[in-house]
Amino acid sequence: MVGLFRYLLAVFCLLACLLPGPALAETPAEKLDSYLQKVFEIFQDYDSASISQEEQLELKQRLSDVAGEIFEYSVMARMSLARHWQELSAEQQQEFVTVFRQLLEANYFDKVLTYLEEIARYTPENVAITDEIVFTERKAEVQTSIAYDGKKVPVNYRFVKLQAGWKIYDISVEGVSLVQNYRSQFGEALAGSAPQELLDRLRAKVESGGSDAQQ
Repeated sequence: MVGLFRYLLAVFCLLACLLPGPALAETPAEKLDSYLQKVFEIFQDYDSASISQEEQLELKQRLSDVAGEIFEYSVMARMSLARHWQELSAEQQQEFVTVFRQLLEANYFDKVLTYLEEIARYTPENVAITDEIVFTERKAEVQTSIAYDGKKVPVNYRFVKLQAGWKIYDISVEGVSLVQNYRSQFGEALAGSAPQELLDRLRAKVESGGSDAQQ
């Protein structure tokens, strides 16, 4: 049940950050708030009890199309590899970012379909932005809580400010960081292995449907 609970939360929290915002001048909290409102609207387009296969593909494609507007995959991928990032050639680094994004989508977007009925029951009242912490001109964190099964679950979003505006590079659920989780997995996988071997394994994992890092 713990694993299922975290799957659901991770999927929901990931989706809460997928839609592009209109103003680069928005604060991280304002930007996240607008995404939260829009993500609820997106779920209203689908009947979770009778969603067709065509609609399922459409939903996944919509999520994939808009994810790049808010997530900075290059930063997420680099931080997930930590010191091993420098072991990759420029071509391998580019490939890793692409495969890393595909892995995230395989891990989380597919689970939207599995838990769509439960996720669709959430309303804006279930999610609250509790704080915004600006560390520097380029780094910030937006803290939220999600009401789930009578509890308030803390979910924090780490932002980095780039030329294109504020972008999310990490999410933590109950103190469990997405980036740190992958960093641990990739570090173990690279022990005694060449970077290309990791890329090959990740690509194979994506092609087989992915395997979630959140346990």
